[in-house]
Amino acid sequence: MSPEEIQQIFFVECEESLAAAEAGLAACQAGTQDADTVNAVFRAVHSIKGGAGAFGYSALQAYTHTFETLLSDVREGLVAIENDLVDLLLRALDTLADHVQSAREGGDAPADAVLIAEMEGAMAANAGAAAPAAAEPEAAPEPESAPETAADDDEPAPIDDLDLAALLDDLTSDFSAGSSEPAAGEEASAGQGKSWKVHLRPRSGAMRNGSEPLLMLRDIAGLGGECVYCDVSQIPPLDSFDVAQGYLGWTFAMPEGVEEDAVRDIFDFIGDDCALAIGNDEEIPEFQLEKTAQPPKPEPVATAPAPAPAPAAA
Repeated sequence: MSPEEIQQIFFVECEESLAAAEAGLAACQAGTQDADTVNAVFRAVHSIKGGAGAFGYSALQAYTHTFETLLSDVREGLVAIENDLVDLLLRALDTLADHVQSAREGGDAPADAVLIAEMEGAMAANAGAAAPAAAEPEAAPEPESAPETAADDDEPAPIDDLDLAALLDDLTSDFSAGSSEPAAGEEASAGQGKSWKVHLRPRSGAMRNGSEPLLMLRDIAGLGGECVYCDVSQIPPLDSFDVAQGYLGWTFAMPEGVEEDAVRDIFDFIGDDCALAIGNDEEIPEFQLEKTAQPPKPEPVATAPAPAPAPAAA
């Protein structure tokens, strides 16, 4: 199958995703705002964004990223579904359809700056409203008098080496606590019912095509999954660290009531760029280091043969 044929399949699936998102938002407008409806809209937009990144449609990918992030906040209850928000999402979907048409026909991308600002504003406004009220601060203790040898007020205070070390310990303590993956029958936490395991490791391609593995981990957590293990054993020394490699792997414990298809739908468009293993007896897929492609060697330039000497005059 040629790349052109694959792209045509992508655009057909875009039309299906746009129709599914429109149906979901229409249901939200009519009052059906349950988790399944919101998830259907999110998955539709997520599928378009994944394909846009894979095929290099940067304008479509950038716009859909903001759209998807807003829907993710709606799914997690960070942004409330109100009539104004549903109207904003419907307008955003219309512009998304224009983006898809522009990518398909090779025209100029639609103007989306105003809508992006509105979506970001909706996230910011609701984030502020959802933040819990801060507790009444206790009276601060009287500051100790500074020693006579203190530095001038204009100079920044030096960072205490011990404080920095403690900060680094806090960042790494969760990973250094355990060096082995939990046993197959081990539960995610005390008191949890039966669960089943999802093991995954993003490959280097997932870092390049806009799939954003972090959002996929959030999606798994949104289904009720709990991360029980993170494999950090493949992280190399800093001087050889490559940000595009999939050094990390994760194991999630999923609630018994979650369907396996719901997890696989999260990785629908990423394909082989994220290795996935499902089951309590499975393990995190092995790390594969992708070697940097070597530039092709230049072909030797053919040299013309030296011209034959002219015959001597009679």
